[in-house]
Amino acid sequence: MAIPTSSMARYKSVGRLMLPIIVMAFLAQAPSHADPATFTRDEPRGVDNAVVARLLAATHTTSIVVAGSLEPSLDHLAFGRVVARLDTFNLVPAWRNLLQRASQQDALCQSSCGSIAWHRLIRDLRRISPSAQLDLVQQRLNRLPYRDDMANWRLIDYWATPDEFLTKGGDCEDYAIAKYFALRAAGWPVDAVRLMLSHRRGEILGHAYLIVRRGTDWLVLDNRQMAPFRPSGDGERLWAGYSLNESSLWIHRNVSAPDFVMSSMQ
Repeated sequence: MAIPTSSMARYKSVGRLMLPIIVMAFLAQAPSHADPATFTRDEPRGVDNAVVARLLAATHTTSIVVAGSLEPSLDHLAFGRVVARLDTFNLVPAWRNLLQRASQQDALCQSSCGSIAWHRLIRDLRRISPSAQLDLVQQRLNRLPYRDDMANWRLIDYWATPDEFLTKGGDCEDYAIAKYFALRAAGWPVDAVRLMLSHRRGEILGHAYLIVRRGTDWLVLDNRQMAPFRPSGDGERLWAGYSLNESSLWIHRNVSAPDFVMSSMQ
């Protein structure tokens, strides 16, 4: 069934990079005791640990940790429980490829700093406080044009480097990727920033955004809202699927009660 154009303008279309999200979306709604092929949509139970382990084993992943919660600092109602952490990116090859391309373009500004526009952004970020940095990346990067991958690259799914995004605009994960590298280049530690991939319950449309840790809180930096925010009790409901940074990939198991809630979405 075709996805309406209006939905495409707001959410990322289904592509090969959203396959892990789609798999997790269906598994996340399966009873924990059930075979993934016979899940019941009306009984969300989260991803069963054994199912996660089998799924990852099928991808020849050798480094995996499965537990009740690997990230107690993350709000379970907002981001789900982290049930698996990997130090390879077999499930998300586009991220692995992106890291290679971003390194070639010096997205972290360790020497040449990529394009002039990227250099200016990082220069400005390095002059201000961490809180002001969050506001600045939102203001500078959210104003760039939204363009889906088919319009930009004639591909169903493509993860752009910051320089590519500054040149051509992009879709949700491109905003999040640019913010990720901007904050990393500005001095944020790798364990304080992550891309988060999520989906709407009952749908196979994904959305990406950045989450950052400030003290004991995790804030959301989204391309559809200018100010950073904490998940709250009303708004648009999303289920966390997986998150990643340069070092690890985390798979999230959503609690059975509320979906992930993002407030004040437009």
